[in-house]
Amino acid sequence: MLSVEVAEFYGVKDAALCADFVTFINGMLGFVETNRRECWGQLCVGMINIQTKLKGLQSTHTELETKFETLSHNFDDLSEKYKKSVALTERLHQSNKELKTQVEAFKSQISLGGKTSF
Repeated sequence: MLSVEVAEFYGVKDAALCADFVTFINGMLGFVETNRRECWGQLCVGMINIQTKLKGLQSTHTELETKFETLSHNFDDLSEKYKKSVALTERLHQSNKELKTQVEAFKSQISLGGKTSF
């Protein structure tokens, strides 16, 4: 049997028209042979299954969107931390390079002065 919920789901939006349509269709089923009525029942069950699966997919989609937003935010945070870390590492490398230059200059000054204790 056709239900109002199924008819609404498949596009019959006017509530009064929908109720009248469902009553008419279900009433007409009283005049058809058993095999046709059973086929109609199977069709309605199939439509209900599609409706149920679609609602489940919509729910899953909403959950995945929420997870995506969370992961996207986390990615942005980690990306910013990574950029800061790279900048800090570059500054440390530059400082090390400058210190090595100073040490080498100091070594050469000492060796020119006659001391070679390094």
